[in-house]
Amino acid sequence: MSGTSKNKHLTLQVCIQQRFGPNPECCSNKGSPKLLEALKAEISNHRLNVDVVSSNCLLECEDGPNVKLLPTNRMWNRVSKDTFVEIIETCKKELK
Repeated sequence: MSGTSKNKHLTLQVCIQQRFGPNPECCSNKGSPKLLEALKAEISNHRLNVDVVSSNCLLECEDGPNVKLLPTNRMWNRVSKDTFVEIIETCKKELK
C-alpha cells in the first residue's frame, strides 16, 4: 500500500469563468486568471505532483475566486495569494 501514496496525483481547478452583465459576478472578474498563473508557479516551486488547471464555473460565483482540489473535492472560496499556504499544506497532506 505504501507504493500507492507515491503515485498519488492531485489536480487543482481554478475557475476562470467570465460573465458579463446583468450579473457580472464571476471568478474571472475577480482576478482568477492571474491567480491561476501565480498558483501554478507556487506549486512548481514546491515541486508537488499537482496539476493546476483552468476550469469553467464551479457554481459558487458569489464567493469567487474559487479553487477545487481533485479528487477530494475540497473547495476554497475567495482565494487570494494569502490562501496559497493553506492550499499547499493541504496538497502536501493529501500526497502523503
